[in-house]
Amino acid sequence: MRAEDLILTPMSPPKIKMDPVNLEIQWRRLITVMDETDKTVTRTAFSTIVGESGDFACVLTDERGWGLAQSAFSTTLFTVTIPRTVRYMLKIHPLETLVEGDVLICNDPWLGAGHLPDVCVATPVFHQEQVVGFIATVAHVPDIGGHPGYFNAQEIFEEGLQIPPIRIYKAGKPNDWLFEIIEKNVRSPDQVIGDLRGIVSAETVGTWRLQEFLEDYKLPNLRVLADNIHWRSEEAMRKAIASIPDGEYRYSMDADGYDQPIHGYFLLRHHHSNYPKLATTSHAASNDRDTLSHYRTGISACKAIYPTTRRFRFIAHFGIINH
Repeated sequence: MRAEDLILTPMSPPKIKMDPVNLEIQWRRLITVMDETDKTVTRTAFSTIVGESGDFACVLTDERGWGLAQSAFSTTLFTVTIPRTVRYMLKIHPLETLVEGDVLICNDPWLGAGHLPDVCVATPVFHQEQVVGFIATVAHVPDIGGHPGYFNAQEIFEEGLQIPPIRIYKAGKPNDWLFEIIEKNVRSPDQVIGDLRGIVSAETVGTWRLQEFLEDYKLPNLRVLADNIHWRSEEAMRKAIASIPDGEYRYSMDADGYDQPIHGYFLLRHHHSNYPKLATTSHAASNDRDTLSHYRTGISACKAIYPTTRRFRFIAHFGIINH
């Protein structure tokens, strides 16, 4: 966790405050958009891990990469990491370089969900000739090459194919070279390529629905709505956490891929100014990343009652430790 990912002070109220009724109506409409995107991913998936197990998430962000809404069945870990991945993609592919029909892809585990099989696909949504947001999905594809037991990999090069932030579609046309590279490096190319194409199709549906939403409410962009969602989410969560007594709360659990139980703790200190610290014991490189991703999830879970992610705004200590 980097210091720049943390904001210690509460958010300022938005310059334009929406009344609660209109905010709820519009916010619920965005969630419905993501629910339809989610269902389309399920219906177009080629693999069972995506189509039946539902190991994926669909998130809407604003044009800055801050989360606004997610589908009801999205995995918590993915909903936290998706906005972070989109923001990194924007550093490589700034808004002014994107055109309608572009689709970005990345599976960098340090910027995403923790290991290479979790692939992020993000589609910029255009309205009135400007990017107003992103429909993004992270899905655990059935194979990414490398070691078949990726939890046992000792370094990232054993895990499989690494895909940096790149266009998988450019102006509506597929990047055939990238598709061929993926096809030649995975054990089940039909399923992996089918899942990726299905995700792009689902995000296209989400794009249409978001554009319809903006037209219905005659909105030029999502900025006012986004500011109100973020501010009200944080206000609600800060009030909820303020009602919890200071203390240390512990829990342990068994998890697939780990030889020993995972011990977690939640250390709550109101008005504490130190940054949270993470303690782990010896994991393989892939497991360390996975632990860090779950740590970010815990920090962000303190952020909002509704699952939105802006930055990691410091509220309480959270960590995962192993003995």
